[in-house]
Amino acid sequence: MNYFVRIKNKLFTLFLSLKLKSCGKSYFFSNVTVLNPLSIEVGNNCLFHKDVWLAAQESDIGKGCISIGDSVVVSKGVIISAAYKVSLCRGVTIGPYTMIMDNNHGFKEINRSVMEQGLFGSEIKIGEFSWIGGHVTILPGVIIGKGVIVGAGSVVTKSIEDYKIVVGNPARVIGDRRDKKHA
Repeated sequence: MNYFVRIKNKLFTLFLSLKLKSCGKSYFFSNVTVLNPLSIEVGNNCLFHKDVWLAAQESDIGKGCISIGDSVVVSKGVIISAAYKVSLCRGVTIGPYTMIMDNNHGFKEINRSVMEQGLFGSEIKIGEFSWIGGHVTILPGVIIGKGVIVGAGSVVTKSIEDYKIVVGNPARVIGDRRDKKHA
């Protein structure tokens, strides 16, 4: 990375960290989009690659919040949308182009646009040291345990216990990290 780009990214990091509700010593590449920064907390030693989108939504259900622990890595193109709460615990790694959304549009009224029907959903939490692969989708209400691995391209529709390895659409358990064969 050339010197000019490094300086630009450091200035962007300083500017963004001053806008957030709280921010430890972390690093943001330029082109990170933040909506409602006063509803977003970031820990120490986090890394946010370019084209990340962090959105604490304001809607008819209230104001969402995003809480990111220490040593979290968020790869390029990740979208995190919270109308309720999204929590990424310490040491979480998220692969590129993953989407984490704790909300969805209402759709019961067939003669109205979904955009006019408000939001529904519930909190998402990703446990310590979990690894979320690239192009994963995590849906509302999912609690991912400690040390979980979610394979690339998976769609997580249900909560996952600690140390499980899951893949697929919908994601299903294929192993446990504590088993010797996966070590």
